[in-house]
Amino acid sequence: MSDAAVDEILEQIKALPAAEQSRLRVLLERILAQAPVDSSAVELDRKLIEAGLMSHLPDASPDRVQFGRWRPIHVEGVPVSRTIIEERR
Repeated sequence: MSDAAVDEILEQIKALPAAEQSRLRVLLERILAQAPVDSSAVELDRKLIEAGLMSHLPDASPDRVQFGRWRPIHVEGVPVSRTIIEERR
């Protein structure tokens, strides 16, 4: 696909409402999850590890333990959501 075609698609995506962009992202993630692994990428990872530039491959799945320890930051004053709503008026 040419760069011009990709740029045109990106402009069309930017013009979509946020809800449709989110739906498109989910659909693309599903497609990419089913895509075959690029053997050149696997080969590059192997070479980086052999050269000592990487000690291991990063985990592709989210770190559920880290998300489980997440705690919101307490901020004093007016809630940010209220400030955003008031500024939009």
